[in-house]
Amino acid sequence: MNAGKKLLKALEGVSTESNEFYDAVSRYFWKRTRPNINYGFFLIFLGVIVTALALVHDENMPSSPWIIGISIVAALLGGIMIRSVMQVAVILKHGREDRHPLRRLHRLRIIAKVYRGDVISTFVLGLPIAKESAAGPEPMADYEHL
Repeated sequence: MNAGKKLLKALEGVSTESNEFYDAVSRYFWKRTRPNINYGFFLIFLGVIVTALALVHDENMPSSPWIIGISIVAALLGGIMIRSVMQVAVILKHGREDRHPLRRLHRLRIIAKVYRGDVISTFVLGLPIAKESAAGPEPMADYEHL
């Protein structure tokens, strides 16, 4: 049984408005997202090293521009991955500080939309949301600049 199914079993009977629910689901999403920062740094490191090696070892190699171009794209992808991890970290941090359960659920739904095929994401997206007006403004508006 994978971690998502174990968590789903553990969440049976837990209120979606409780701190326990938010903490468990946010920890799961953070564990799922956290390795991406390592992948991002690896791609940046790989891009820098390959570019440096291509520039140093440029003995009229016809493939050198291609190598440099691909390594720059790899570094850009690494930067995008790191930025997405930072966005998830900001959303989870704001949710941890917010005590309104409906806004916290909205924040979890924002992250769940990224991992649509995941068991926990499907569970979070399937949860009924009471009244939108009861939660105040939609938290997505807070993250449009990210």
